Amino acid sequence: MKLLEKCAKVIAANFQKYPVIDGIPAHHRSKVISQLATDMDITISSKHIHSEEYWKRCCVEGKKWTNCLLSEHGFNWKQLFFEKNLQDLLETYDVKLQTQDSLVAKIKASQDYIFSLSITQLLAHPELGILFDNLRNLSSLSLTYGVKRLRLRYNRSLFGMKLSDAESLAICIQKTQSLCHLSLQSNLLDDDLLEILMVGLKANNTITHLDVSHNKITDLGIQILSSILGKDSLLTTLNLCNNQIHSEGGRMLGHIVNDNKSLTSLNVRLNRLGDQGGGAIFQALKKNNALTSCDMSSNSLGYEAIMVLEGLLRTDTSRLRYLDLSSNDITDDDTDGLVAALKANKRLVSFDMRMNMVSKDSKVPEEINKLMQRNARMIEQKNKTK
Repeated sequence: MKLLEKCAKVIAANFQKYPVIDGIPAHHRSKVISQLATDMDITISSKHIHSEEYWKRCCVEGKKWTNCLLSEHGFNWKQLFFEKNLQDLLETYDVKLQTQDSLVAKIKASQDYIFSLSITQLLAHPELGILFDNLRNLSSLSLTYGVKRLRLRYNRSLFGMKLSDAESLAICIQKTQSLCHLSLQSNLLDDDLLEILMVGLKANNTITHLDVSHNKITDLGIQILSSILGKDSLLTTLNLCNNQIHSEGGRMLGHIVNDNKSLTSLNVRLNRLGDQGGGAIFQALKKNNALTSCDMSSNSLGYEAIMVLEGLLRTDTSRLRYLDLSSNDITDDDTDGLVAALKANKRLVSFDMRMNMVSKDSKVPEEINKLMQRNARMIEQKNKTK
């Protein structure tokens, strides 16, 4: 064995005690890095090792992760490692087995490389300040209080956000200077918890994407949300999918959309808006020139809502590009006027009408698809000439 190889082996074996990678000539570093252990203490490795090959090896060989999507982690292996590693630490954190100080130390060691976190279970319900106080670059947070792989050990108390969780998150939201995307899917979030969170959301000036889908928000919750969706709102994306919003909530959403100038995407799929609630939103969109994407699938929309939609499609003020009306109550009798309105519309490029009450032999879906393709070509040609 050459002396150079022996030196590289000794340095790699003792790296945790003597992290001297920066002192090694650049053309010899790869020999040391290729022999470094993948289970090294991250408080050491995060500061001294920047080789993408090493962090790729930590992900693939060390952690044996099979779902390494670089595109979701800044196309950077080091960022991918620390974001997924912290996710695992938080999801398996047990106060009986690990002190909070040791968890905080690992969070601090990761702080320069954490931009996005997706946490699908948080059994210990820790104080969220340990995340927000130490992750200065955190811009996207997806948080679900639940349990994975529960099998037969069902316990209702293990699911959903608690009062203390909402209060903790509200304080953190109020202070954060970096968070832009906040997702609170499937947290059994009701109107009372939403009102607590609103204390933080009202004071926040960074969050532009809010996802509260698959919760228990009712019409009252929409009224609560209206305080952050006024003329001075910063939200561009709001996801209310699969809640308990009825026609009254739809009417309130209509009032909100009528005045709001920031929202570009609204998702109210899988609610119970009905014709009155859906019609109110369509009516408001006639005066709205900001919203470009709207998902109103599975809301029992029928003839009355479609009549209002026809008027919306004929207006020049609306900027709507993507509209999803799948799984509603649209019949063959409703389609004639709808197709005529779509022919007059030159902005819509996606219109989903699947799983409605239109007969199987109807030519309407095909005709609508051709109209969407026509609009897409016209917009593309217009953009090229600019």
